[in-house]
Amino acid sequence: MTARLEYENRYLALTAVGYQFDDPVRADVGMGDAKWLDVKVAASDGSTTWERIEACFSDGELHDLVGWLRALGSGDSGDASFEAVEPSLQFKAIWGAGYVRLNALFNLELHPDGRHHYDMTDPKVLSFELPRSAVERFANALENDLSRFPKPRGGRPER
Repeated sequence: MTARLEYENRYLALTAVGYQFDDPVRADVGMGDAKWLDVKVAASDGSTTWERIEACFSDGELHDLVGWLRALGSGDSGDASFEAVEPSLQFKAIWGAGYVRLNALFNLELHPDGRHHYDMTDPKVLSFELPRSAVERFANALENDLSRFPKPRGGRPER
């Protein structure tokens, strides 16, 4: 199943494809790089569409992203960001009563021009202004997709 956000003529879709090294046993016991997931990232800014499959999140990070997305709906206003170890896809959010402005920042291999260097001054940014219910649906779809990849024991510390 694919988790998808849409706003006007823009979209972002995330699909967990499988463990990068196709070794769920090593991933389950937390051995090194075995925890990285290949994720299909499809996006469009309305004029440019791109799609990549990259090991841009570990299984634990994607589970943490679900929790972070759900937390966006738990207040009247604020801002937050989500950044994994690999900085190729980051999220920044500003929320108010009933809506969330969610920015997805693409860098490195996930940038539409496929650059292989990190340039924090020039990421590709897709901005979505969404009702909180849309963010919750995105989190639910991502969580459903992750059901094939057990949540790591212990987890990471809160951000």
